[in-house]
Amino acid sequence: SNKTAVEWMIIDGTKMEVVMFASYIEMKLRPGQMDAMKAHTESIKGHIQDLGMEQFLVLDKGDDSCAVVVVYKTAAEQEANGPKAAEILGGYAEFVAAPPERKQVEVIFNF
Repeated sequence: SNKTAVEWMIIDGTKMEVVMFASYIEMKLRPGQMDAMKAHTESIKGHIQDLGMEQFLVLDKGDDSCAVVVVYKTAAEQEANGPKAAEILGGYAEFVAAPPERKQVEVIFNF
């Protein structure tokens, strides 16, 4: 997908709220790696916060699976953080059963 790198925002006319974008990452862990993954995430908290996102969420889906949601103000911010995010995700290699994929999604609601 060859997207034009343009700074833009969508304003919802009814609420006057900026539409945000997020990275959505499905992470399938190797059995028994959840605690090690949590410890690793805690240890790199500073690097994650340096991405300058609005929110960073890790959801335990059960069955050694996690969903990671990283909310950004704009699509451009989400895209600009690609290389740093890839480096951070690379640090999870020892915990995951398959390489995690980072997808851009639109945040429909964020109350």
